[in-house]
Amino acid sequence: MMQLVGRVALIALALLVAGQAAAQTAPDAAALWQARYTAALRQADDRETRLLQQFDAERETYLARIAQVSRERNVSAAALAEVTLRLGLELAGNGHPADLAEILGGIDESAERIAELQGRIAVLEAGADTALAVQLARARQAIDRGDLDGAEAVLREARRAARAAREGAQMREAAVIGLEANVAYLRADFLVAAVLYDEAAQTAPEGATRERWGYRVYQAYALYEQGLRFGGPEPLREAVRLYREVALPLAPRTSNPTDWGATQNNLGLVLLVLGDRGDHQALRDAIAAYRAALEVQTRDSAPADWAMTQNNLGNALLTLGQRGGDNQALRDAVAAFRAALEVRTRASAPAVWAARLNNLGQALRVLGARGDDQALRDAVAAFGAALEVQTRASSPTEWAATQNNLGNALEVLGSRGDDQALRDAVAAFRAGLEVRSRASAPADWAITQNNLGNALLTLGQRGDEQALRDAIAAYLAVLEVFTRADAPAYWAGTQNNLGNALLTLGARGDEQALRDAVAAHRAALEVYTRTTAPADAGWRAVAANP
Repeated sequence: MMQLVGRVALIALALLVAGQAAAQTAPDAAALWQARYTAALRQADDRETRLLQQFDAERETYLARIAQVSRERNVSAAALAEVTLRLGLELAGNGHPADLAEILGGIDESAERIAELQGRIAVLEAGADTALAVQLARARQAIDRGDLDGAEAVLREARRAARAAREGAQMREAAVIGLEANVAYLRADFLVAAVLYDEAAQTAPEGATRERWGYRVYQAYALYEQGLRFGGPEPLREAVRLYREVALPLAPRTSNPTDWGATQNNLGLVLLVLGDRGDHQALRDAIAAYRAALEVQTRDSAPADWAMTQNNLGNALLTLGQRGGDNQALRDAVAAFRAALEVRTRASAPAVWAARLNNLGQALRVLGARGDDQALRDAVAAFGAALEVQTRASSPTEWAATQNNLGNALEVLGSRGDDQALRDAVAAFRAGLEVRSRASAPADWAITQNNLGNALLTLGQRGDEQALRDAIAAYLAVLEVFTRADAPAYWAGTQNNLGNALLTLGARGDEQALRDAVAAHRAALEVYTRTTAPADAGWRAVAANP
């Protein structure tokens, strides 16, 4: 069967009408038909040839009917001729009998459809922007010439332009919704921000994959902030679902490893919070997510991201090591923190370097508390180095926290016989308390008071009675903040620590102290039962955690 594109190209040459949808004169129509007939016949198969011959045999009738309907309906004769002949050729090409009388009888309906189409194009053209209006005018002109394939191509091009305009408008609308979400986030209305980011992701065009990925990541991060700051697992679990089921598929590892790695890192952040709150599987999943991110975030290709994820991995491993006695996890945490420190150095990013050095010190301190003296000394060195950057003047909050951490490491070292380490621990805790006041940070103040009490108690047990009395005062101060109603575990642990201090004092002849020691231990037993209470060392460790 002849190729339609070829036919239409010939039609454009043979049936050219000088820009008007008016009927041709009889001589013009005859010349146009002869050219159309001759061109079509060269490409026709047998069935189409027979149809063309039928048309040619009835040429005068055919041309007269075209001319009549063209005048009556004010439509292009070329368009009418092409629509009529096209129908016949398609029927013939598909093996259907072509009745010329029936085909000619449909010219009125064809004229009506052409007029309707041109009218619709004209209405759309009137309301279109300049670029689209030009394309629509070209389509009308092609139809008037009988160039249906040309008109279709122009309209296809116009459709692509209209789609691009529509998608551009969708992108702008999504961006505005995203800005609304940003404002809600700044207001700390994280749930509203998450809803708006969801709307932005749905508004963005389907093809705007990276933009949709970005809105989904922001949506999940807003839910993470809600769960992190206001508690409750539901926002965190929804954030995990979004990262796993929505964001990661929008950033496949094979085609977009950078965004895939960033998503894995963010997923790890959410899982780590759930893990910190007791979900052991979430903690292990956080470690897996960070390690997955590090498969694409290499030190060479993305050093800053690699170092950040190494630090996050270290935090997750530290939590795992603290919780289950997993010393290998602690050693892996130390390795991760040290890797992070290779990129963000003191010279290039002093504040970040000090914060990560503090994290390293924490992992080393826990290892040291489990018997590794070298790790303990390395922890003291790490905290000391961090304090060279985190000064009281420049970053008082961080300085106080690191003083507390340093005190904890020194207190463990001192508990193994180093009295000077104990005195240094006392000095570090008291330094931290110069910034951590009861009024401004009551929980941090109480924790550091308890830690101070632990160091003083050890000194007191070695003969320093004033240190013993200071330990008792410190524990009593803690109990003013950590009440049984608000913080039963800390309250019971501190009651136990207070009882130990009073017991030591009572053993030296103070009977009232002994009676008070009994009362303190009994108070602790109101919270801790035989099945739920940790060992005495565990109470001290819980209370000592900064």
